[in-house]
Amino acid sequence: MSTPARHGKRGLLATFTLIGIVLALAGCAANAPPATVTVAAPPQWYASLPKTVSASPAATPANSLPHNGSLTSLSLWWQQQNDTLLVDMISAAQIVSPSVITARSNIQQAQASRIASAAALLPTLDAVGNASRSVSAPLNRNTRAPINNAALLGLQTSWEIDLFGQNQASLNADSERLLGSEALWHEARILVAAEVASQYYSLRACEQLLGVTSADAKSRFETSRLTDLLTKAGFGAPATAALAPQGWGPARDRESDWTGLAIDGARLVLTDGRCAHECAAHSGHADTAVFDRLLHWPVAPGAALAYSVNRSASARWHAEAPAWLMALGLTPLAVSDSPGLVVARTVAMLVNEAADAVLQGVCSERGADAAMKLGVNYPAGPFEWLQAWGAPGVLAVLDALDAHYRGERYRASPWLRR
Repeated sequence: MSTPARHGKRGLLATFTLIGIVLALAGCAANAPPATVTVAAPPQWYASLPKTVSASPAATPANSLPHNGSLTSLSLWWQQQNDTLLVDMISAAQIVSPSVITARSNIQQAQASRIASAAALLPTLDAVGNASRSVSAPLNRNTRAPINNAALLGLQTSWEIDLFGQNQASLNADSERLLGSEALWHEARILVAAEVASQYYSLRACEQLLGVTSADAKSRFETSRLTDLLTKAGFGAPATAALAPQGWGPARDRESDWTGLAIDGARLVLTDGRCAHECAAHSGHADTAVFDRLLHWPVAPGAALAYSVNRSASARWHAEAPAWLMALGLTPLAVSDSPGLVVARTVAMLVNEAADAVLQGVCSERGADAAMKLGVNYPAGPFEWLQAWGAPGVLAVLDALDAHYRGERYRASPWLRR
């Protein structure tokens, strides 16, 4: 070999050797990423970070997590409210909450990534196995072909030196992601608990408000009753008694021609003969209930009163309608949604029959009242009820019954329409 060619190979080898030395020195001079990064933001935007951040989740300061990172501490905090139902509701909500389930899944993913990053820093050991069976060609025709069996088993080990710190940096990053996932999991549990508690306390506040409003309605009703007694005894002016009933309802409806209460968009209506669903369709309010007529006024405390609720009303109104009647000192009795309910239907029919009797000359108005009170012990006569209700009220009930049933039985007497 010539001398110039030999010198050229030596120069090329020296060049590659020099490049390798430079790269090795550069790798040794590279610095690992900082453990913490300074965030240039107002301190009130973020909670203070722990002084030292470890790559191991077990070494993280517990007080950097909500409730010291303890589920027991979180449960004990809510138990301080002395309401077992609230604690049970929070526990049930956290089991089915999508945000808590997602946070738990993120923790499991971060743990898997951290295990994979930690494994990259350790040596690897692979096992290799191979088995074969073959038949060799015979040496001659008179010999049997030999069978060859071969088996190979070996172990291969390798260890990648983390020269530039990439694998260690990945491990540190995955450890921090695991810490963040755990913190977000605790945050999700706290947010779910706070939301459940907020809804729960809103319900309790509404129940308390309902109790206060019911007590106020009872007070107003009792004031109206006592005012009526004072007027009948001669100790009060009739004008005062006439104004008293205007104040015992929570909100009197003054925009329509029915007598009743308007409560947060729902309506409690004195029956005019129509069914509750018919009144709801006419007014456009699904939460509608109708209550029956009273035989006499003032009513005794605890008197029974029939009512019916629109079938399409909300479950809340199905429960609140009788509650309001109870708040007024009555005993509500739920009946099917039928025209005229019970008292209004019965009294309207009695008044109609008595009007026909007077029209045909069978008796007088006073005679009919006396016969019903003395003969069958009714609390009032049919024409006394007519005077108290008014002819339009009685006719409305009869017309509603006639429109629903279609027959002679409920057709109004001409005497009532004169």
